[in-house]
Amino acid sequence: MDDFRTNLTYLKHLLEQDGHDVSACQQADVAMEMVARSEFDLILLDIVMPEADGFKVCACVRQSVLNAM
Repeated sequence: MDDFRTNLTYLKHLLEQDGHDVSACQQADVAMEMVARSEFDLILLDIVMPEADGFKVCACVRQSVLNAM
């Protein structure tokens, strides 16, 4: 998740070229919905975002994983 579309598009393109399946978004609430619906091997977060910082999203993801255990 990154708030700059150019960064997001470029990184998504690089990872897909390397054979990875990539899901991307720009809003924290959408990211949380994606995490709730699917399993991910890796989540990349931008730390500074207008709506929620990456630390807050990371804490929510961690809590979601712990609750699923």
